[in-house]
Amino acid sequence: MTAEHPLQQEVAEISQAAQQAASLTRQLLAFGRKQMLQPEEFDLNVIVAGLDRLLRRVIGEDIEFTTLLGQGPLLVRADPGQTEQVIMNLAINDTGMGMDPEAQA
Repeated sequence: MTAEHPLQQEVAEISQAAQQAASLTRQLLAFGRKQMLQPEEFDLNVIVAGLDRLLRRVIGEDIEFTTLLGQGPLLVRADPGQTEQVIMNLAINDTGMGMDPEAQA
């Protein structure tokens, strides 16, 4: 599919969602078997930038969301899938999604 194809962006988002689902599946399997996850060095800016669109969709339009990336690479050593999950959890938990209105107050 060419970059100019009208569905290119949607296909890219589907592919990214599938990769994140595969990563979550690996995490769940590792947790179930009590296995240690394999950390690797990666740029945290790349992970955060990759989650930007998904987070905006999950959080919703009624909440202001800003992504600020570092000016240079921010190299960390961790499991990339686990890092994505932590960022998602922080963002979702901070919005109070899934909580009843009394608990959010």
